[in-house]
This record gives sequence, structure tokens and C-alpha cells, in this order.
Amino acid sequence: GAHDQAIDLYRDYLALMPDDTTARLNYARVLSWDRRYRDSQKQYELVLRETPDRPDIRLEYAQALEYNENYAPAMQQFTLLTDLSNSPRAYLYEDVPQRAHFHQGQIYRWYGWRDHAVASQNSALSLDSTYTDASRELERARLGRPATQLQARYTTETNSNDFTAHRGDIEGEHWMNQRLAVQGAVGRHNFEQNGSAADANVVSGGALYRQTDQLAFRGRAGMTFWDEGLGTRPFFGIGATWLPNLQSRAAIDFNHYDLIYDVSNLASVVNDPISINDARAHYDYDSGGFWSLLGDASYGFISDDNRRAAAHGLVAFKI
Repeated sequence: GAHDQAIDLYRDYLALMPDDTTARLNYARVLSWDRRYRDSQKQYELVLRETPDRPDIRLEYAQALEYNENYAPAMQQFTLLTDLSNSPRAYLYEDVPQRAHFHQGQIYRWYGWRDHAVASQNSALSLDSTYTDASRELERARLGRPATQLQARYTTETNSNDFTAHRGDIEGEHWMNQRLAVQGAVGRHNFEQNGSAADANVVSGGALYRQTDQLAFRGRAGMTFWDEGLGTRPFFGIGATWLPNLQSRAAIDFNHYDLIYDVSNLASVVNDPISINDARAHYDYDSGGFWSLLGDASYGFISDDNRRAAAHGLVAFKI
């Protein structure tokens, strides 16, 4: 990197003089400038152990976390900095609280939490009405909306039961305003098993309504038009998502659809078409650091009086 020589000099010097806090702070800054954020964070933490009453250094540390996309711990640090009333030297760092509010608002906007983003930038401007960056961010939060999306997807899969599925879909989403999005999809699906085949055209439409930053409702309805006299089958679904915080997401859904999309068995369509009413709960958590986890559980009521239950979990870490 552009700062390799400085980094090498600071590292060698601190190996000889580990108690030089000023040099270690400069070392942390150079590492951050060189986008070595994880190494920079370690140096900032060492500095803060020696100088815990320096809000300006903690702000730099929080920014390094933010730049490394460790948003949850960054938000925790920014929150500590929005109120310095208990700091004995708060008068030396009068610009820190509004800058902390500004960075909080940015992160909220990136996550789509519009109301929280507006509140954070308003807090920054209440402390400094000339804060130009906060004014710009406030306008982005107030006027911006998610982009219109259009995507085409083709998937194919084969399992051990000689079942093969080919699915081509085109899906679109357009936000009418900052709270309401309309969705649409068309697709062509082919299923094959043991020499038999079934084909269908699929059309659906739906909507997503974001009542608050943390609560959203969605619904979708459509039709599956099967070839070869297999009939026309409706499907629909409703659901809600709750975001307790930036790290967590909980969702619950109820869907009615053809069983072939669940059990991969052509007999569920070719003979007497079978449908399923499926209730599903989902939870995922991202620590904001290295770890994340996901859990799903579902219970299905099948139209032939059978039942289907499923659950799975996943733990992941970032390298």
C-alpha cells in the first residue's frame, strides 16, 4: 500500500517503545488510511485502554469499525459519543456528539431505517446548524427511496429421485414511495421425473408495505397455468418482518402453493394435484463481527391430510 513504509517504521518503533501512546495512535491512523481496518482497530483499542477519556479517539475507532462494515459495534461506540455530559473534558470535544449522530444516521440510511436516519441527522443539526454533511444526509434520508429492481433468474436442479426442475423467472419491484413497493413476476417452469414431464406458466403480483423502520408487511397472489390439461392453480402468501435491531431479523409467513415446489415429486401434480398450506418462522442474527446465525422452522398442512415439518439452522463466520 501507499503507507507501507510508515507502517513498517511505526511497527518497528513500537516493538522497542510499546508505551508510546502517541506513536501508537498515529500507527492506528496510518493503518486505517491504508484500509487495514482490523489491524487499525486493535491499535485503537490499545490506545483507548490508556486514554479512555478521549472521545475524539473513540470517534476515530468507531469510524474504523464502520469502514470495516462492523456496523453493530460501530453503532455502540457512536451511541456512547452522542452524550458527553459525564466526560470531565467534554468542552474540548464539542464537535464529537454531532459527528457521532451523523455517522449513526448514515448507517441507519444504509440499512433502510429512514425514520431513524432522519432523527439522527436532525440531532446532529440541532447541535450544529452549519453541519453541511448532516444537511445533505438529511435530504438523502427524507427524499431517497429504494431503487427499482428487475432481475431474471434461471435455476436447474436434479436430485437422487431422478427429479429435475428447470425454472426461468423474471421479477420486478418498484417503490411507489418510501413505504410502499409493488412487485410482479412471470415464469416458465418445467419438471421431469422417470420419463414424465409437467410444464407451467406462472404469473404473480404483490406488495410490500413498510409501516415503520422495523415492521413490514407483505402479500403476494398468483396463478400457475399447467399445460396438458393439468389445470390452473392459485397460490398466495402473506407475511411480516420485525427488525428488533440492526443485527436481527424475525419473520413469519403463511403460504398456499402447489406441493411440487416443496417435495420435488412429479406425482403431486400429474395425478391429483396436491397443495400445501405452509406456516414458516425465520430468525437470523449477525453479531456485527465474525459470527452470524440463521434459524428456520416450518409446518405444512398438505391437502391430502398429511403434515410436513422442517427446521434448519446455520452458523457462519467471516474470514
